[in-house]
Amino acid sequence: MTIPLWQGQPIAVLIDEAAIGNNDRVRVLLNALGLQIIIVDAHPATLAAPAVGIFGSDIPPVSGCHAWYVGPGPAPRWMHWTLGRGAATTIHILRMLGTALAQEQAAVAFRAAGAGRLLPTRTTLDPGVLRGVDRAVSPMNLKSTAHSAAALDPEPLLRKAFTAIEACCAHNGAIAAAPPAGSGEPDYWFFWQRDGAAAALALHALSIAGPLDLRARAAALCRAYVAFVGRIEHGDALVAGRLTMDGIPVGGYGDPQHDGPAATVLAVLTLDPTALEVARPFLEHLLLPGKRTGFDLWELTKGRSFHAANLRRRALRLAVQVATNVDDALAERCRVTDERPAFVDPTGGWRHILDPDPEWFRTTTRLDVSVLGSALLAFDHENEINHPRLAQTAQRLETHYAAKWPVNIAWRRAANAGAGIGRFPEDANDGFGSTGGNPWPIATLWMAQYHFHRGNRELAEGYLAFVVTHVDADAISEQIDAVTGAPRGARGLAWAHAELVITLLARNPSRG
Repeated sequence: MTIPLWQGQPIAVLIDEAAIGNNDRVRVLLNALGLQIIIVDAHPATLAAPAVGIFGSDIPPVSGCHAWYVGPGPAPRWMHWTLGRGAATTIHILRMLGTALAQEQAAVAFRAAGAGRLLPTRTTLDPGVLRGVDRAVSPMNLKSTAHSAAALDPEPLLRKAFTAIEACCAHNGAIAAAPPAGSGEPDYWFFWQRDGAAAALALHALSIAGPLDLRARAAALCRAYVAFVGRIEHGDALVAGRLTMDGIPVGGYGDPQHDGPAATVLAVLTLDPTALEVARPFLEHLLLPGKRTGFDLWELTKGRSFHAANLRRRALRLAVQVATNVDDALAERCRVTDERPAFVDPTGGWRHILDPDPEWFRTTTRLDVSVLGSALLAFDHENEINHPRLAQTAQRLETHYAAKWPVNIAWRRAANAGAGIGRFPEDANDGFGSTGGNPWPIATLWMAQYHFHRGNRELAEGYLAFVVTHVDADAISEQIDAVTGAPRGARGLAWAHAELVITLLARNPSRG
């Protein structure tokens, strides 16, 4: 783990007993933060700087300290006023700060690996991280312009999504996460198994139910994808976080990722049920004994992820159907125990990650939209979509995000259903750094799909409209700015366009 630095020096956290409030959860968070913690009294003599502070009482100004006030009454002039009060707000601040620091370190490692550089031992913290925490915990005094909902004409939207996915497809069948990047933009011209599988499944759906003149082109891209997967070398490449577009593992950060092989099996056997031999190496990996510890789909934390476990269950279930009467021994081996009970969250729904590393993530909510995404991938109209724990997870996400950002408040004030959905409550990723979370089109489209399948059409339409109103369907961005509603982050993501295709076809299931 790299050392987080602010303005070139290690960060210290100043806090007083009034902000802790005899709350054991605050103390657990402080212990897990991995920073120097200084508990001050009402009149500290000498304090370390640079620092961040959380105070429940009025203390003299501290030079170089970015402080939040969680006490009663008006905030001292030099502190940032927070909407909440007491230990609950201290917990919120610490969760946002700790996760932002972890995301900064992950981003540095990700970029270094992509460029073939060694992981640095120090991370310089962008001061915008602290402004992101301000935005998360301060009164919502930022304004966002209300947008009129865009028309949901499926035909042009499907065509735009197909064109965007096609732009991510190489001649050898590899599907990149995004087209080649311009100067200063995130570089996603790599093959991730999960992104490629999502795009391939969308192309398959278009080959069956898309505009008539696109079906053959979509089918050809599907065949090329299956052929590319069949050429991927076995061994480390099966769980590599990302590969070059020639199929060579990048390495250095993000390995292993166990949801990748499961997504690949789902895609290959859905596109071509006769391609069992192409899927077999990935199936054999899924059948290895032991706990499958690896990176989550956001490439932020390692552990046992619900997304990977649930995709494994679904992939092996599909393999049973395909292998029966073809390879009965393999079919029998693929009948595995459901791992979902291990992820039950006592507060409702399923947890995103177990045994997380960094351990910081034990202190977070572990509520994550990827739980919803894993249920929707290769959706097959079984009872899973009506599982009460999935409903609890969806409801908790909707409650959290309904009024979280100015863009959501403006959207709902315009009498529109739905809103923007983010990845998880503590998320601070902004598409370029860690200065505060935003709605993600992928996450919002998952919520739309969920409600379409549940028959909640008006609400589903609201989530779908939120996305197509705020981003260009020609080049969907990774995120939507939480304040302005403008596209943010990498553009033209194959995965995002794939989810738009699947959402539109779930909206109009009679196509074809």
